Amino acid sequence: MPKDAIFPKGLVIKNPHEKAPDFVRAKLHIIKDELIPWLNEQEDDWINCDVKLSQNGKLYIQVDTWKPAPSGNTSSDSGEKGADGLPF
Repeated sequence: MPKDAIFPKGLVIKNPHEKAPDFVRAKLHIIKDELIPWLNEQEDDWINCDVKLSQNGKLYIQVDTWKPAPSGNTSSDSGEKGADGLPF
């Protein structure tokens, strides 16, 4: 796990109870008093998170900090493209 990993405060994910139906994949717990202040500290309007499985089999939530590369495509692709820049 990267050292700069971000974990949202106030969100807890757990494996479903052993008697839960098969279609229940996880339990998400929201702690309002922790989540709302954490959300207000974030700069972006959208916060994407990944649900991951730890090495010991427990679920956890990590903020996905991936950002797309800035536009200004320097690709040397000379294929013909439509008006919107897409090849189809």
